[in-house]
Amino acid sequence: MGVTALRRGRVKSKKLVVAATIGLFILTLLLPGCNKPFFEKVDTRTWGYANKEATAVTMCGDIFCPRLPHYCYEGYIYYDTISHGADFSAYRWHCGPVQPSPLFKTFCCTARNLKRGTTYYYIAVAYNKATEDWLTGEVKSFKNGIPIVLTSATKSYGASWGILKGNLQHTGGASSCKVWFEYGTSENNLYKQTAKQTLTSNW
Repeated sequence: MGVTALRRGRVKSKKLVVAATIGLFILTLLLPGCNKPFFEKVDTRTWGYANKEATAVTMCGDIFCPRLPHYCYEGYIYYDTISHGADFSAYRWHCGPVQPSPLFKTFCCTARNLKRGTTYYYIAVAYNKATEDWLTGEVKSFKNGIPIVLTSATKSYGASWGILKGNLQHTGGASSCKVWFEYGTSENNLYKQTAKQTLTSNW
């Protein structure tokens, strides 16, 4: 009886320790403030033109942070014509700081006076003002001045013909662009194309 009771006591103690650890973890997540949280990271997101001439581009990032209020962070985008990897301090230019959105912790800023025909590399960076920690996302790139087109849903009429749809979102700074569709029996076998048309964007 004494040995059995002792074993039960040890098991109960272990359960209490586990429960206390889990409770402390949850409490840490719920406490307000700007302390460094668990699982925080930054993602570099999409880009898009900010003017008709394609000399200004808006780039975005996301802060993933389970419990920090948005005001603890400032967001920046660093960019250059050469990739420096995660070493954001080596990039020649940056835009920001931007305070992330309260709901999604998304931040965007606009770089201006960019050259068309040039490839730019950019990285999202976040700064925790309380802990003075810097978080960096992955490096992404874009070629400034390229047209932006989207393929829309296709409508089929019977087995012999259909309507192909697309949208020229931006000409990349040109006055117009030639657009056409390429199509075939598989994604890797686009052996036919439609006649080319000259269009301007809806910018």
